Amino acid sequence: MPKTDAERQRKSRKRRECGRAVLPVEVSLGQLADVLVDSGLLDEWDAENKAEVAKAMARVIDGWLGTASPVTGFAKRVR
Repeated sequence: MPKTDAERQRKSRKRRECGRAVLPVEVSLGQLADVLVDSGLLDEWDAENKAEVAKAMARVIDGWLGTASPVTGFAKRVR
């Protein structure tokens, strides 16, 4: 996780260059975590950890899109 303003700026610039974005989305953390745990995408002990739930959701979305991210490692789908 970036600690300085310069590190945050570099990470933000790299994300934009890759066409990626951080989107704030309001959800029920408990319900989302339950679905991710029930689907085998999140360990039960991580269900109350927002960072781990966010990583699991990033993996789900990247899987749908067939894209790569620092979080998931999925390969980009060729169309």
